[in-house]
Amino acid sequence: MISRVKARVMAVISLGESEGLGDLVPGLCEEDAECSLIKFAEKEPFVFHRRLIKGPPPVYRWVAWKVALKLKQRRIPGRYQQLKTSHDSKFLPIIQRDLDRTFPMHPLFGDAKYSGKSQAALRNILAVFVACNPHIGYCQGMNFVAGFLLIISGFREEESFWAFLSIMTNKIDEDLIKVEGVGGLYSEGFPLLRTMDRLLAQTLCRTLPLVKEHLAAVELREELWLNKWLSMIFLHHLPMAHCVRVWDYFLARGASGILKICVSVLKHISQKLLSSDFAESFEILKNLKDGRDLPLPEKLISTAEKVSTDWTCLLYTSPSPRDLSTSRMPSSACKKKKNKK
Repeated sequence: MISRVKARVMAVISLGESEGLGDLVPGLCEEDAECSLIKFAEKEPFVFHRRLIKGPPPVYRWVAWKVALKLKQRRIPGRYQQLKTSHDSKFLPIIQRDLDRTFPMHPLFGDAKYSGKSQAALRNILAVFVACNPHIGYCQGMNFVAGFLLIISGFREEESFWAFLSIMTNKIDEDLIKVEGVGGLYSEGFPLLRTMDRLLAQTLCRTLPLVKEHLAAVELREELWLNKWLSMIFLHHLPMAHCVRVWDYFLARGASGILKICVSVLKHISQKLLSSDFAESFEILKNLKDGRDLPLPEKLISTAEKVSTDWTCLLYTSPSPRDLSTSRMPSSACKKKKNKK
């Protein structure tokens, strides 16, 4: 039975999103699918990641993401519910003001019929995370990451919390699954953000020198556009369909995947950028949501895969995770950090 389930799971994952997957869905238990994929990812991590980059079928996307983030291994049964009832309420005001700004055009967040429950789940995830990880704290952008996980998971609050925790605090393992945490995009001093800014500048000098020179010539500084791309992992700047596929890529490639997508986007909009002034360039970089200036997601990812450089310094710029297995919360309160402008 297990071998048949595994065969069906791998058949699904190896196919593209539009190859008659409906016939494979009936009778396939999600728990069986997750267990089989975990075994496969441990045995064939390179193949697993290639298939994740190719794009899992929508019905199995959340399962594949959970496997990429090792949720089954990290999740502590009952711990989230315990933390949700004991976290410090002093963190809520800074989080509360960003709830209405999170995916306001998405029906599950913007529609009054659903927004109450959706925002409550988002508030819980962020408040528990910040209370448990005061060394990272809270910053704008984290709300979009947590909100996106809620959307993709079908609003499974607890699973979304553990996925969010993994994305922020994962450390490189000894094996080949290398999805490192990106908490350094938000922690004090923004170490990962600064490193990524520097690496992208170096990569553009080599791969897109004309774009680099143009942005310098019109005096369009990176903090005006790049930092928002990075801190929101494109969730506020790309069409939703692009975001879903870009996140498949991000969860397979880690922080380096985010930078490669940056290079890919810039390459595909380079001609339009090079013929624009400061104001026009800024608008182009800020308003990509309609998708008119972008290729299809598959082309964007294909271009990203061809970007080659040394990203190893990204692996050491994320904060260490806190142990959530004990019942005690961190004793030090999280200082409220100012949101990035």
